[in-house]
Amino acid sequence: MTILSRFLTKNRSKSIEYRFALWSPKLNTIRQMTVSSATCRPLLEAIKKQITEREDVIYEQHYVQYCSLLGAYVTAIRDDLITRDRNQLMFDIASFEIGKFMSSQKLRSGKKAREFQLLAEIIQKSIGDKLSIF
Repeated sequence: MTILSRFLTKNRSKSIEYRFALWSPKLNTIRQMTVSSATCRPLLEAIKKQITEREDVIYEQHYVQYCSLLGAYVTAIRDDLITRDRNQLMFDIASFEIGKFMSSQKLRSGKKAREFQLLAEIIQKSIGDKLSIF
């Protein structure tokens, strides 16, 4: 669980890098994490809080890294590298963050709004049938 605690780092850029390292398609780290969400409820809630509190800053200042992270989430779910039954904690983290991103796109405006909307469309086409947020 030491690696997961790095989600909570105060440095936003490093936080995204740590999360992407966990989800990298080149590693099988995610497939090995078979921890239930109930077992790590405080950690899951802290991750959700961090994502919610830092959402705007992440979208504005760490756009490239964040898009890569979302892509890793989508790939892991689409290719069944993680499933709700086998990797519950990791599935819940990915689905929460994807859901948060998708819901925020309805309210977005500004220069990156169109880029994020395109990403939202790609996500929906890739895993729309695997998540109940669509």
